[in-house]
Amino acid sequence: MRIFSSLAARLRQRRMQAFERPFRRLTLQDRPLVERLCARDSGISCHLNFQTMFFYQEMYDDCFRFVDACILKKPAADGTTLYIQYPIGAPEDRCRAIRRIVSVYAKDYHRIIFCAASDTEVDELRSLFPERDVNAENCRDCQQYMLDLEEQSRMEGSKFSDRRNKLRRFQKEYRWQKEPLTAENLEACKALNQLWYQSHVKSDSVDGEQRALENAFGYYDVCGFDGFVIRIDGEIAAFTMGLPFNDRIYMSFFTKQRNDVRNLSWLVEQEIINEKCRQYQYLNYSDDMGVPGLRKHKTMMGPAFMTPYYNITLYTQRKKEKERRTNESNPV
Repeated sequence: MRIFSSLAARLRQRRMQAFERPFRRLTLQDRPLVERLCARDSGISCHLNFQTMFFYQEMYDDCFRFVDACILKKPAADGTTLYIQYPIGAPEDRCRAIRRIVSVYAKDYHRIIFCAASDTEVDELRSLFPERDVNAENCRDCQQYMLDLEEQSRMEGSKFSDRRNKLRRFQKEYRWQKEPLTAENLEACKALNQLWYQSHVKSDSVDGEQRALENAFGYYDVCGFDGFVIRIDGEIAAFTMGLPFNDRIYMSFFTKQRNDVRNLSWLVEQEIINEKCRQYQYLNYSDDMGVPGLRKHKTMMGPAFMTPYYNITLYTQRKKEKERRTNESNPV
């Protein structure tokens, strides 16, 4: 019996040591493992994707590590609150990782906020800790627009009348052609990206987007991107890059275009839809980050649904302990 007890203690110690390994940036060598763990997760948000983590890790100063067959993002603390992204992996592995997170951090923080969680994961966390208070808030700014590609390709009914008119006006006003994004036109796309960058007020988000796209250009073939360019009068006026999320969902990753060409964005979006509607059911059109103009435009696209994006607050005190302390501080 003592042998088994000692073995169990050593195993717990090893697991804790694995949990405490330092967080680090992802590399290309991590891609197979990240993709395997993401595939085990049932979510459909674009953060469950190696390319998103890899290209935006510098922008958001993200670091990762692998614990209990899950992907963990480095947490951030604010006083007595700890913020950490909900673990990525299979349900049983997520539950094991969450218990470990709570056991490590509960003594130092009054509450732990798990970010980027789905409906299922809200229920999952509540079932793990029925003795603790759990509050879930759906973050509208981070919800992603999911377009039904068959419906979007048909553009039938009054819902799409404004888009049809914009596309007709574009067709009348410009001579354009589409071609695949290849090594031959990649340099011209980089130049267009520089024009986009120069036309925007500098900020952390604009700088980060610029660096993410520059990195993506360098790994275009390696990371499985595909895309196309739009030429107007022979000159590249827009380009787009994307990749499959799974066998049902295609993810639009980067799109850049000239700002002086009216209705060009509508053409680019419709060409993505027309190109992918035979192979995929949905297009993940990402979130709007709370930007009013972007929200208006994406809402006008007529999404089939929005992906949930919950921030879940887990209070580390047990309910009975919390009630006891409240009663002690507020005697009748």
